[in-house]
Amino acid sequence: MTKDSSGDRPWLDPDLREKGRRRLRRSHPRLEDLESEETRELVEDFELHRAELWVQNEELREAQAELTRTRDAYRDLFERAPVGYLILDGKGRIKQANLRTEDLLDAPRTRVEGADFADFVAPADQDAWFLFRRSLAPDMGRLVEELTLADGAPDPERVVRIEAVVAPETDPDDPRFRFALFDVTQRRQAERALQRERDHLEKRVAERTRELRAAWAQRERFLESLGEGVMAFDRQGRITFVNPMALELLGY
Repeated sequence: MTKDSSGDRPWLDPDLREKGRRRLRRSHPRLEDLESEETRELVEDFELHRAELWVQNEELREAQAELTRTRDAYRDLFERAPVGYLILDGKGRIKQANLRTEDLLDAPRTRVEGADFADFVAPADQDAWFLFRRSLAPDMGRLVEELTLADGAPDPERVVRIEAVVAPETDPDDPRFRFALFDVTQRRQAERALQRERDHLEKRVAERTRELRAAWAQRERFLESLGEGVMAFDRQGRITFVNPMALELLGY
């Protein structure tokens, strides 16, 4: 009976050791044919240790392959996302950008990465960006802002909605922030078109109201100037209008 050397390697997983034993039996089926028991024990211990290391190495390779697949999947998700993804430092410099960001900012990634995000903000919204950037802090929650991009954007006016959070792996002394950029240009244009339509309708209502008031005033002046008495009644028979001539005829 051979000694169990697992006490020398307490870090070994029992399942891993059993896998090593099975591999040892497959690779050395005639280990018992060795003449010396001590030799058999040494050989078995050595071969078992090597088998355990081989199994462990295979499991590490599988784990590494799975990590690689996961990393590639997240990298593809980052790169090909339908929204712009950015990683900025605390000074507003762009450290990393995905493909969609190139379309939104109308600039190649070589120009985007390393640039100050303020370079892509329209002059009218520079103050809003300054205040937003000042709010970036390691202990912040989720920040949201809408900014108009500079004229270099593909549309005459490109508006983006920014949602910012702290990167989980951030260093408090050199924080990083994750930005998601959503193109809301069409929504903003629709809102402005709707507002213009509302303003136009309100203007038309105001003009029509003035026209009706003028027409009513003209009608009243006409009725009051008639040489005949004129009276108006509602459905209940109450007098709603009477001109001066009617008052004179009635003696009032």
